[in-house]
Amino acid sequence: MAVLRRGCGRRRNFTLLTSGDFHGTGESIHERQFLQARSVCAQGGDEMNPQQQTTDKRRQWEAWARRNIDGNESQRQAAVDAAMLAAVRGASSQESAAAGIAAAQAAEAPAAAEFRDPALPGTIVGYARRIQRQQQLSDFGSLQTVEFRLEPLESAPVVVQMRGFLLEGFFADGDVVEVPSTRMRGSFLQADQFYNRSTESLVRMRKGVTGSMAVAETMYGRRLTKAFYTVFFLLFFAIVVFIVGGFIYSTVASPDPSTHNSPSWWCQDAQNGGWDNPPGC
Repeated sequence: MAVLRRGCGRRRNFTLLTSGDFHGTGESIHERQFLQARSVCAQGGDEMNPQQQTTDKRRQWEAWARRNIDGNESQRQAAVDAAMLAAVRGASSQESAAAGIAAAQAAEAPAAAEFRDPALPGTIVGYARRIQRQQQLSDFGSLQTVEFRLEPLESAPVVVQMRGFLLEGFFADGDVVEVPSTRMRGSFLQADQFYNRSTESLVRMRKGVTGSMAVAETMYGRRLTKAFYTVFFLLFFAIVVFIVGGFIYSTVASPDPSTHNSPSWWCQDAQNGGWDNPPGC
C-alpha cells in the first residue's frame, strides 16, 4: 500500500511507502508518480483537474465583476465571459479586465423592442437563461419539469419552474420573457405560463385532464384521442345519472306506507279490538 499526497508547498510533502516495478523498467510505480508530481511542482503549479481550474477562475472573475461592474446581472455575466475568453487567448489580467468592462458596456442597452413596454402589475420581465428540461415518471404518466433562470434588468435573478404533462410554445436561452410573479417564494417562482416577448407568443404548461389529453394527442392522434375521451365521459355521465336517479326514486317516488288501503275485514277486526284509527282504514 502506498500513500502519495500530491501538491506543492512547504507543508504538503510527498510520502513514498511501497514500491512496485513499473513495466519492467526497474522503477517503482509510485516513484514514477512521485517524479511526475515533482515535475509539476517544478513548473510552479499544482496538478489539478482542468474543469476545476476553469470553475475556480470563473468564480474569481465573478467576484471581480461584482466589485467593478455597476450594472445588472446580464452585464456582469457578459463581462465574466469576455474576460475569461481574453485570458484563454493569452491576454494579461489588465487586458482581460478591460475586455470584460467593454463587454459590460456593450450589453448595457437591451433590445428596445423587448423592454420598451413596462412589466404588467404582478409580472417580472427579464432574460431566460440556463434552461433545463427533465422528464419524471408519476402515477399519471410522464411528468415534465422545465426550469430556467430569469434575469431582470434591475433586480436579482430568480429561478422559474414549470411542471406538467406537455409544454406548449417555444423559448430559447436569451429570450426576453414576462412571467407572473403571484407564486414567488423568495428567489423561487412557480409558473404555469408566461409571455415570450422575443417571439411574441404564449408559452404554457398543460396540466390535469387537458394535459393528459395533449399528451395522448401527440401519441395517438387528435381524432382517436377525442373519440376515447368522448366515450369515457359519456359512460361516466350515464353512471352518475343512474346513481342519482335511483336515489331520487327511492326517496321521492316510492309509495308511502301510511297511504296504503287495508282490507275492510282487517279494519273491522281492528276496530272491534279497540283500535280507534287503524292505519289504512
